[in-house]
Amino acid sequence: MILLHQIANTVVLIKLNPQLLNKRGKLVQKNTKLFDKVFITFYIPISLIISIIAGLDAVRYEWSNMSFEIIIFGVGIFILACILGSWAMVVNPHFERTVLINRDHKVCTSGAYKIVRHPGYTAEIIAAPSYSLILGSWWGLVPVGALVILFINRTALEDHTLQKELPGYKGYTKITRYRLIPFVW
Repeated sequence: MILLHQIANTVVLIKLNPQLLNKRGKLVQKNTKLFDKVFITFYIPISLIISIIAGLDAVRYEWSNMSFEIIIFGVGIFILACILGSWAMVVNPHFERTVLINRDHKVCTSGAYKIVRHPGYTAEIIAAPSYSLILGSWWGLVPVGALVILFINRTALEDHTLQKELPGYKGYTKITRYRLIPFVW
């Protein structure tokens, strides 16, 4: 399912935002902020831990099990997260893996960015529990909490950086008030 999403997302980006594919090819670039380097240091192992625990639970040891309806719910939120994340990538030519502000960087105010300021992170937070739900693992949800906290922290740090360094971003925060969740934060 993840592979299908990656293929579909790549095809969509080739058609609608091809320059972004080249920018996203490198994980850490020369001007990557320290908080992004720290984020990556924790993000990769936590993501792997989620997959390992959910896999061991659901496939090998069957520590827990979920109803078919919950598994279908997991598929639904995965699809929602894929759509939201792809939408954010299509409309934002600066949707890179880390915060990089350069001379041609402009605030993106279209598409999902009209709803929340960081729709890519919203999509990641929605997707995080879906992997465990799809596999039918309650135990896989335990490390998801750490991943969600990591994304909330990254959102706050990135938003602060953009307000300080990206011209026009402070004005954008007055129009699109919420960072991750409409009417909440």
